[in-house]
Amino acid sequence: MVTSDLGACEWFVWDLRRSGLIDRGPLDQIVGEFLKRNPRAEAPALAEFLVDQGTLTTFQAERILNGKSQGLVLGPYVLLDAIGAGSMGQVYKASSKNDAGFYAVKVLPRRSMWNVRLARRQVRSFGSFTHPAVVPFVDVGTAGGLHYLSWPLVEGSTLESVIQHHGKLAPNLAALYAVQVAQGLTAAHQNNLFHGLVKPSNV
Repeated sequence: MVTSDLGACEWFVWDLRRSGLIDRGPLDQIVGEFLKRNPRAEAPALAEFLVDQGTLTTFQAERILNGKSQGLVLGPYVLLDAIGAGSMGQVYKASSKNDAGFYAVKVLPRRSMWNVRLARRQVRSFGSFTHPAVVPFVDVGTAGGLHYLSWPLVEGSTLESVIQHHGKLAPNLAALYAVQVAQGLTAAHQNNLFHGLVKPSNV
């Protein structure tokens, strides 16, 4: 495919290529077939088509349409959706090219005074124990000037959202959750790992 074939979608396709989300060969084939049928299509129509085909997620398409193609692929992780923001950065749902598993990836601000060596030491420490109440760091890295941390993705609601939607917990349930949190923290503390920010939105 040559650039002139892309019409009004040229900038979108170039940003998509730069993002690293899709290999160039398959991308050019999909785009070429779409533009043969829709030669005057604008970028949003192409983006919608790629989402419908399962080639992009809605989150990825919106990022690229808004000119934010960088940082969608961080090391082995492909960001799929935004799932929250923490005190140290944005958290995304991601898939891993290494094992096709799903992960929570926290991307730290570029200005972050982050200690990569300390974070890598913590990842190694999590490898020395497991506990059902502890979601471990599994990876830490830097890509495109962005630092990131990753954990296995845990589906479900935070304690904060449960209380917001259902009100106060029954005493026995509150006690059960408190015991589980305490057990997880104890296991971490025994391995010289300290959470530092235990609160309902982190449970």
